[in-house]
Amino acid sequence: MAAMASFHVRPAPAASTPVEAWHPADDEVFSGLLVDRVRVGAVRAELVEIDDSRLVGTALGGAELTKLALTDSIVESCDLAVMRAPDSSWTRVLVTESRLTGVQLTRAGLQQVEIADSPAADSQWRSASLRQVRFRDCVLTDADFGGASLTQVEFIGCDLSRADFSRVRVRGGTRFTDCTFTAATGLDSLRGAEIEFSDPSDALALVVPLAAALGLTVRQRED
Repeated sequence: MAAMASFHVRPAPAASTPVEAWHPADDEVFSGLLVDRVRVGAVRAELVEIDDSRLVGTALGGAELTKLALTDSIVESCDLAVMRAPDSSWTRVLVTESRLTGVQLTRAGLQQVEIADSPAADSQWRSASLRQVRFRDCVLTDADFGGASLTQVEFIGCDLSRADFSRVRVRGGTRFTDCTFTAATGLDSLRGAEIEFSDPSDALALVVPLAAALGLTVRQRED
């Protein structure tokens, strides 16, 4: 099993004056931006580039940012619920304590990204490419990773109940530590991944969904 390569997300520079309004439009480029508690809303834009920036308490729920390019930036305590960012690129990005419920990152490319302490139920990662990505203490119930490529991806302390891993391609160095897999599907596609539990009894909860993925039936014998 290849070791997880270390990576570091650079802190975003401190802007002298936070922006009071922000409405990204097609083909706009932003650098050194500090968006502090701005409600952006359901804006629609393509090919927006953001680098060396920090988004704090910003509401992007319902926005559609096709082919967004987010680089060397921090997303903190933001609302990204139901945000659609297909075909987007996330590079050296730290996301903390942000709401990602229902976020759609289909066909997105994520590299050197950490997502921590963030609810992401019903999130969509279909056909995404994840390389050196870490999910830490995230709620990923009903998340859809169908057809995604996972290379050196870590899930630490995550709730993956009912998550779908169908047709996932594990490229190496992918690890699940102390995660919940209740009713998760497509687990047979995780060949090559490493699953660790601090408490051996927690591993028993993986038996039923894993057996179902292999076409086996597990039942308790009645004496």
